[in-house]
Amino acid sequence: MQNSIVQLPDGVVVIGEDGSTSYLVSISTTESQQFQQEKLQLDQQNLKDMARRGDVAGLRERARRDHTWNITNSAQLNFEYGLLKSWGERESTFPKLPDTWLGQPLDPSFIRKASPDTLRSIMRKHGRCQLDARLHQLAPDFFENWATKLYEIEKQIQTQSGIRSY
Repeated sequence: MQNSIVQLPDGVVVIGEDGSTSYLVSISTTESQQFQQEKLQLDQQNLKDMARRGDVAGLRERARRDHTWNITNSAQLNFEYGLLKSWGERESTFPKLPDTWLGQPLDPSFIRKASPDTLRSIMRKHGRCQLDARLHQLAPDFFENWATKLYEIEKQIQTQSGIRSY
């Protein structure tokens, strides 16, 4: 059975093998927060159950997995924070990075293979931040509403490190 998911102007649609269409309903921010809260409560309950059963191996595996995820997530947040901060301080006036350069797609593969002179030329015209964002495959609209994103990432980093701002 083959289904396709398509973004149409009036919403996301699943097109079935037989041609039938079903619209997907997007959830509100409140519903998303409620889902995250329920997920957190279930996770906490699962940890308590593991501790009650004395499942030391399971708890250790969980701690190892959480630690790995936190390190990866923290590194990504710090990278995005630095990129947004640099963008706001120095590069927000540069024109948008094009999808192609000299007739070739300006994708991570091209960026990795490009000569230093080509990269310097791109950075002179469009800035380093957009090139870094493209190399790391961040969303094309990553720099839109950059100040809000910067603030949100800063709050997430503070939460992860246990720092509270008042």
